[in-house]
Amino acid sequence: MVQKTIFACKLTAFLLSFCTNLLAPLLLPIRADLGVGLGQSGFLLSAFFAGNFAACLFAGRIMERFGKARVLCRALTLMAAFSACIACAPRFVLLCALLFGTGACSLGLQIATNAIPADLDGTRAASAIAGVMALNGLGACGGLLLGGALATLGLPWRIAYLVFAVGAAAAAAFCWRVAFPQAVCTAGESGLRGFLRKRRYWPVLLCCTLYSGAESAVCSWLSTFLVQEQRFSALAGAGVTAVIWLCIFLGRAGCERAARRVSAARLLFALIPACIFMALLLPLLHGAAFWPAAAVLGLGLSGIWPLLVGRVMEHGAADSMTVLSAAFLFSFLGNSIVPFAVGLAAERVGMAAALALCAVPFFAVFALFLLWLHGEKRAAPLPALTVERQNIA
Repeated sequence: MVQKTIFACKLTAFLLSFCTNLLAPLLLPIRADLGVGLGQSGFLLSAFFAGNFAACLFAGRIMERFGKARVLCRALTLMAAFSACIACAPRFVLLCALLFGTGACSLGLQIATNAIPADLDGTRAASAIAGVMALNGLGACGGLLLGGALATLGLPWRIAYLVFAVGAAAAAAFCWRVAFPQAVCTAGESGLRGFLRKRRYWPVLLCCTLYSGAESAVCSWLSTFLVQEQRFSALAGAGVTAVIWLCIFLGRAGCERAARRVSAARLLFALIPACIFMALLLPLLHGAAFWPAAAVLGLGLSGIWPLLVGRVMEHGAADSMTVLSAAFLFSFLGNSIVPFAVGLAAERVGMAAALALCAVPFFAVFALFLLWLHGEKRAAPLPALTVERQNIA
C-alpha cells in the first residue's frame, strides 16, 4: 500500500513537471495558429504561473478540509480535463483561462505529491521530498522534448496537449484506485499566515526565493547564450539545458538515498558551493566543454530545494502543507524576479557577465543557510511535538 502511494506521487510529480515545461517550446506555433503577437504570447506563461501563485494562498486549507490524497486525485483529473480543452481552445482568451486553471492544479499537485511522502516518513522528510522531486527533472525533459519535437517537425501544437491529457487521465484513474494509507504526522501550527509570522523560518524561505530564481535564470538564459554567443544550434542549445534537467533527476534520486545516511546540512554544504563555482565558470567555457559543465551544474542544483524544505519539516513545528505552501510561494517570487533581472543585466553588460551574476543569489543562499543554522543552534529546543494519526486520504 505504501509503495503504491509513493509510486502514485512520483508519477504525478513527473506529469505536473511535464505539463509545466510543455508550453515554452510551443509558444511560436501557438502564436502562428492563433495570430497573436510576441507580447500577447507572453501572457500564456504568465497565466500559467499566476494559477500557481493563486493556488499557494489557499491550497493548504483545501487539503486540510478534503485531505491530500483526494486533492491529488481531483487536481490530476481536472488537469487532464483542462489539457483536453486546451487542445481544442479556439480563442486566445480562453486558452489563457485554461492555462490559469492548469497552473492552479499543478501547484496543488506539487504540494500533495511532496506532503504525502513526507508525512509517511516524517523523520526523513528531506529524503522523501528529494525522491519525489527527482521525477520533476525527468518530467521537465519529457515536456521540453515533446514540445520541441512537434515544433521542429511542424506538427500541430494541440497534439502535445491531447497526448498529455490522455496520459494524465490514465494516471488519475490509477490514483483513484490507490488506497492511500494513514500517515504519522506532527501536529504543528496550521495556516500559511501564522507560519510566515515565525521569523526563524524567513532565512530558509529567502533561500527558496533566491535558489529558484537563480535556477530559472540559468536554465532560461543559458540556451540563448549558447545560440547567440557560442554558435550552438537551437537544438544543441536546448540539449545542454536538457542535460541540466536530466542530471537534476539523477542528483535528486541520489539525494533520496544520501539523505538517509548524511544530514541535509552536510549535503547542502557541498551542493551550494558547486553551484556558485559552476555559475562563475560557465561564461568562460567554449564548445564541447558546456556538456560536462551542464551535468555538474545539474547535479549541484538537484538537492538544494528539497533538502532545504525537508530540513524545515524535520525540525520545525509546522505541518507539511503549510511549509510547502510557503516554500512554493517564495519560490515563485524568485522565478518572477531573478530571470527578469538577469535579462536586464544582459542588455547592459552582455550575456556572459549576466550569467556570471547568477552566482550572486547562490552565494546569498549559502550565507542565509549559515545564518539559519546558527539561529537554530542558539534557539531553545523545540517542545516535544504531539503525534497523531492523520488520514491523508
